Amino acid sequence: MNAVVWRKPWQRNVLVLSVLVLVAVWGQHSQELEKFKKDKRLGFSNYMPETLGDWRNLTQKPSENGGSTNYNEIYQALFSHPELGRMAITIEYTSDSRQQFELHYPDICHEARGDRIIPFPSRNFHLQDGNTVNAAMMSWQKVGGGHDALAAYWYVTPDGVTSNTVKLKWDQALSGLLRRPTEAVMVRFDSFYRSISHEEQRLTRIEAISDLLHHMSQTLEPGFSQLLFKQLEDLKT
Repeated sequence: MNAVVWRKPWQRNVLVLSVLVLVAVWGQHSQELEKFKKDKRLGFSNYMPETLGDWRNLTQKPSENGGSTNYNEIYQALFSHPELGRMAITIEYTSDSRQQFELHYPDICHEARGDRIIPFPSRNFHLQDGNTVNAAMMSWQKVGGGHDALAAYWYVTPDGVTSNTVKLKWDQALSGLLRRPTEAVMVRFDSFYRSISHEEQRLTRIEAISDLLHHMSQTLEPGFSQLLFKQLEDLKT
C-alpha cells in the first residue's frame, strides 16, 4: 500500500483541523454535556470588605449561586467614593468554562444586548506589590438610554491572567475538545459617568478604577488577591 504524499503542507493541516472539528461536533452531540463540579463555590463575599480606602460598599448582593445557569457563583457590589463617584464590581466564577458553561464576556454580552460600545486599547493597572494587571477596556451605553460606564475586565485561569476574550474562548474550545474542563474567574469594574464619548471623563474613570484596584490589592487577603490578579487557585474558606 502506497503512503500518502502531501504535496503542500497546508493540505495536511486542513485535513487535521477538519478531523478535530468533526470529533468535537460528534462529542457534543453524542452525549449530553455535564458540568464539572457544578456545586463548587469560592465564597467571594467572605473576602470582600465593606470599605476599601475611601470607597464604601453601598449595595452588596451576597455571592449568588448560578443554579442552572452557566456560572457557579457571582459577586456584585456598588462602591462609592466622595470624589471619584460610583463603581460596580463583578466577580464571576465557573468551574467549567466550556461552551455551555462559559462566563459572561462583557464585550460579547453588551453587543448582544444592543448597547453602544466603544473599545479602547487594553491597559496595565499597577498593584500595591509593584506588579500590574492587564485589563481590557471599553465604554458602554445601555440600549434605550440609562447607564454610561467605562469597563475594565480580565479573566483568571489556572494558567494565569488574560484580557483577551478570543484567546480565552479558543482555550475553552480546546479544553472542550479534549474533555478537560477549565475553571475561570472574570473580574470586572464598571465606573459610571455621564458621557461615553467625553475624553476627560474617561480619563477620570481610569483614575477611579486605578485607585480602587490599588486599595483592593493593598487590603485583600493574599490568597484572594492572587486569585483576582494572578492565578486561579482554591481558597481556604
